[in-house]
Amino acid sequence: MTTPAHLTAINLSDTKTRVSDVLDPFIRAQLQNAAALHPRYGLLWESIQRLTLVGGKRLRPYLVFLGYQAAGGNNLDAVTPIATAHELLHLSMLVHDDIIDRDDVRYGIKNVSGQYLDIYAPYLNDPQELRHYATTSALLAGDLLLVSVFTLMDKSPLPPDRLQEVRAHTIDAFYEVVGGELLDTEAPILHDVAIPPLLVNQHKTASYSCVGPLLVGAAAAGASEELKKQLADFGQNLGIAFQLTDDLLGTFGNSQKTGKSTSGDILEGKRTYLAEQCRVLSSPKQLEAFNRLYGNHHSTPEDIETVRRILTESGAKTATEKRIEALAENARAILNNLQISESIKRSLYDIVDACTHRDK
Repeated sequence: MTTPAHLTAINLSDTKTRVSDVLDPFIRAQLQNAAALHPRYGLLWESIQRLTLVGGKRLRPYLVFLGYQAAGGNNLDAVTPIATAHELLHLSMLVHDDIIDRDDVRYGIKNVSGQYLDIYAPYLNDPQELRHYATTSALLAGDLLLVSVFTLMDKSPLPPDRLQEVRAHTIDAFYEVVGGELLDTEAPILHDVAIPPLLVNQHKTASYSCVGPLLVGAAAAGASEELKKQLADFGQNLGIAFQLTDDLLGTFGNSQKTGKSTSGDILEGKRTYLAEQCRVLSSPKQLEAFNRLYGNHHSTPEDIETVRRILTESGAKTATEKRIEALAENARAILNNLQISESIKRSLYDIVDACTHRDK
């Protein structure tokens, strides 16, 4: 299938507007319904609303739209609920991911568990109990967001067969990301099990951040299997490059810009590609210090800075940057062979650059 040459790609600004126009009233309605059940239930939706109003990059809805247009789709109104649903899927994953990572900040503000630490503080003196109840509320919020994904999708006027395929691709992406999340969670403690970081990146990030949205959009427009395969290959390279960039920012970024800690991965001992390269490239002396400090929850700020220095001086940081660029080049090469509108192709090229050259 060749996309009509005249089809102009949607831009990110229009994507954000379209998502907000659907998402904001949807969240308000859920909040009002919940508050009618009980004010405490409304409070939970208020915590969700704060995160949605801060907003993210809206990358996933943008990729849904571009996948749709790449396959010749021209009714953006019909696919907007589906694109917006993928932002809710992302937010659901973030809420649960923050629980797993024991983070209380997202987008530079307190996430759901962080908000509930404040809400429950007047009632609980035991820190463990306080954490437990705050985490419980965050878990429930993530569940609500996940159910809302399909509530929103069903608002699309697409024909039933296309909507069924859209739902199937969404479920596939969710199934895959949970597997990737499990591997990512277990990797720091299962030292006798081979869990390659790039495999985790493929299933945890690329699946639902890039491949899933592109396939969902393409399916909504009735794309050929050939085009879906090409978009999936493009999305996999893009998604892994995106995650490797995220790993660099998670250690070397500016926390004020990223909205997240830059010591979490080091303290946790996360088995990233960056850490893997460090263990391959380090001198014996560097490796001894790295293994002693990386994953040590008691590491001091000075220890953390030592780890950063080893990651740099060993060449691990440079090796990761080179791998990112290689993946970006693979993605660009796939785009070169796509028979789609030049406007859409240019937008996808720009996404590759934006995802691999960013500071947040």
